[in-house]
Amino acid sequence: MGPLHDAATIALAFAGAVLAAFSLFSFGRYVGSDKDTRANLRMAFHVRRSWRRVGPMIKVAATDHTPTTFAQLTTPAGQRPEPRVVLPSLRTQADRTGVTIFMNTVPGIGLEQVTAAATALADEWRCARVSVAYERPGLLRLRAVRSDPLVKPTRYRPDGTSPASLVTWPLGVDEYGEAVPVALSNVPGVTVAGLPGYGKTSLVNALITRFAPSDAVQFAVVDGKAPTALRGDYADTAERLFAFVGDDPAEANELFRRLVRLLDDRMQHMRQARGSNNFWDKGPTAAWPLVVLIIDEAHTFFRDHKGSDSETKKLATLAAQNARLVETLVKQGRSAGILTILATQKATGDAIPTFIRDVCPVG
Repeated sequence: MGPLHDAATIALAFAGAVLAAFSLFSFGRYVGSDKDTRANLRMAFHVRRSWRRVGPMIKVAATDHTPTTFAQLTTPAGQRPEPRVVLPSLRTQADRTGVTIFMNTVPGIGLEQVTAAATALADEWRCARVSVAYERPGLLRLRAVRSDPLVKPTRYRPDGTSPASLVTWPLGVDEYGEAVPVALSNVPGVTVAGLPGYGKTSLVNALITRFAPSDAVQFAVVDGKAPTALRGDYADTAERLFAFVGDDPAEANELFRRLVRLLDDRMQHMRQARGSNNFWDKGPTAAWPLVVLIIDEAHTFFRDHKGSDSETKKLATLAAQNARLVETLVKQGRSAGILTILATQKATGDAIPTFIRDVCPVG
């Protein structure tokens, strides 16, 4: 009895120490967090504490009519064991913007059933919205946010350091407060659409300032809103651009031709210089930088001019040439390490010709 009693005492003491350490860690994390994170930590606690009651109420639970061995042994003779309610187990992770819930599936309760209950879960957890998605077979990933993350503007303050990755463009967060990265590797073109004042140029300027410290990325801008860089939205980043063209279609035409020549030169020497015909096999370097062409207010340079006078015919010819040149850059630029970003108010066929827009895999 003595050794067994001592072992039990030690085990209880160890369990108590672990519980105390966990409680101290949780309390320290709560106290050291900001206001939003503390609110989400409280929500995560509420989700775990109330789940056994809430799950069956919203029909996210299964009934198991097969009795366990223990139930068969303990049920009085002549009586049938009561069926068991099987509830998906879950664990939570709170952050500043919301709570992520990982839920194990049970027979009969999977993605379809939990998705159908998402609105009820949002009401119970006092959330703006709840999403449900597969994490892996047998495990669902729920995301709950108390307020709409899209209401708050995304802010980026450049620190002058080169980013760790040159193949990912962090856009901000989605409606569930989760980061939205856009892969740039093997991407020939990106379309950016939004009404005036909705942040298209801010988004693109954030891209420039993010990658500006790296000499493995170079930028050229064609801005349909201003005649010169200093009079437009790119004045603060003008010194980092290797080329800038304003709203003159003829000057834009010259820059497009220059970049098509660069594309041809790169493809002629790519295999000999880099051992491959695909720029992205080795990625951007200072000697072979990723070239990003930004065409802001792109419709300015593709506009279908109507008229019979010589000036109108000249503009129509330039617009047609611009469209063909940019089409070449978008269709062939991926392997050459040239990325074209086209920004406009509405990405319709008259703003960005469909033979250009439809080749851009990111929008």
